[in-house]
Amino acid sequence: MRTPWLLYRSILGDLLRTTLLTTGVLVTVIAFGAAVPPLSRNLIGPGDLGQFLLLACVPMLQYAVPFAASFAAVSVYHRMSVDREVQAMEAAGLSVRRVLTPILMLGGILLVGLLALVHLAAPTFWMSMQDLLTRDAARLLVGAVSQGEGLRVGNLEIYADEAFLVPDPPETGARERLILSGVAAIELSRGAPRGEFTAEHAVIDVHQGEDGAILKLALMNATAQRADEQAVAVLPQVSPEAIDLGRSLAGDPKGLVLSDLLRARREPGEFRPMREAARPLEQDLRLLEAWECLARATRAGGEASFASAATDRGLRVRAASLQGESLQPAFRDRPIELEELVRGRVVRRAKVAAAVVRLDPESGSRSASPSFEVEVPPGTPAEEMVGGQARPGRWPARIGGLKLAGCDPAPLPTDPRALLVEARKVSESPGDDPARQRLAAEIAGASAGLASLADRFQLDIVARLNQRAAQPLAGLLLPLLGAILAMRSRASAPLGIFVLVFLPAIADMLLISSGEQMTRWGRPEGGLFMMWSTQAAILGLIALAWWRNARN
Repeated sequence: MRTPWLLYRSILGDLLRTTLLTTGVLVTVIAFGAAVPPLSRNLIGPGDLGQFLLLACVPMLQYAVPFAASFAAVSVYHRMSVDREVQAMEAAGLSVRRVLTPILMLGGILLVGLLALVHLAAPTFWMSMQDLLTRDAARLLVGAVSQGEGLRVGNLEIYADEAFLVPDPPETGARERLILSGVAAIELSRGAPRGEFTAEHAVIDVHQGEDGAILKLALMNATAQRADEQAVAVLPQVSPEAIDLGRSLAGDPKGLVLSDLLRARREPGEFRPMREAARPLEQDLRLLEAWECLARATRAGGEASFASAATDRGLRVRAASLQGESLQPAFRDRPIELEELVRGRVVRRAKVAAAVVRLDPESGSRSASPSFEVEVPPGTPAEEMVGGQARPGRWPARIGGLKLAGCDPAPLPTDPRALLVEARKVSESPGDDPARQRLAAEIAGASAGLASLADRFQLDIVARLNQRAAQPLAGLLLPLLGAILAMRSRASAPLGIFVLVFLPAIADMLLISSGEQMTRWGRPEGGLFMMWSTQAAILGLIALAWWRNARN
């Protein structure tokens, strides 16, 4: 029998019109629901609401389209059943497969469209929505304070009693200024408190950068206390480095299109979350490398030369041997010799019986060597060279910001997996030096944290890939289920039939989302089973209903 294309076009046209109309209503409602949380937290203003809703409509299509297509299938095929059109088609010799061809065509269109949506369009629009929220960073901070939450600005976590927003502050170049009163701040180092600050008020200037907001913080009349110092300092102003918020979803699997998602699975070190997660381990490896370099330089009483990272001063240490974190005389009858230099010229000399050398744990990066700090007993006498003459003076009790000369950092692997291999070698052979053992223990801890984050990053990618496959499949299966159920239900109301489809559809969406979360948080077997078991169950329902229709 010839294919009845005219009939197919008529049914498919009804299906498309009903699907588009229903999708428009549903996606608008869902987009408004997505806008409620940022609106309630004062993260977007009335001027940005329209733009946010337009951006939210595109990702929300993946949830609205399967429901809309199911409603269209039930509506159209139930009308055809009530008007005896289905019986007429069967009487003309059309099989169940031919009667359902239009809904199969619609399901195929939706499947391809939703695959393109979830893999290409939705990640881009998620990024744009996040950028819109990040762009209004001051409003974000005000919302956090009003909710009684802490503000995370760089390595500071700030709590405040009140927050006031000043738009366009004069003579600062900032877009907005946030004034906080009753401020308490905690300085964090690798997640652990390093220092505490209290201040009468703080000022955060928000500048707009190319990729996001840049925050400049200043604490006024601050009282500071560090965990490693038994002293309290009163400072008129504390100004940490500027913080670039950037794009918070940059490199996150949620904001990656399919090609980038597959590349992130192969090359995780190229993406921002893994680069940031690897920094503590890179720092620890740099610290150990610098410490071993200092140990080699002072071996057998050798000379160690330092240069200040911020000035043109330097420090030279002779006749010293590194023992733990202490510099001890390398020779029994000769003290340690210290020389301070400015532009290569000696300006101060001293001889000491011992000195303490420490590494700055916050220094060092992938390309920069760490900084040292050399401490001697207070009041150590010294010779100061003035006009070519030696005069009595005092050696500074502490000199910091010193880079060890001749200790250029070796390149570190960019792949987190290769970085973990390097760290494992170090942690498995800590040596006898207590300082090296402590650094090896820190490397082992940082390695465990990076390995855990790397596993979670890979699981996040697996979860996104499976969610992006299961969600579009619902756009094919649910309308087909609705059409089959509506074909033989002339006596039932369309709404009652849609309820029978609506319940599996709700279960499908919830289990896909729940399975994605389970997979991301370390339970991939249960999560993947949950995501795909509902698809299998809907397929079973379709097969059963198809068989009953074909038998009749």
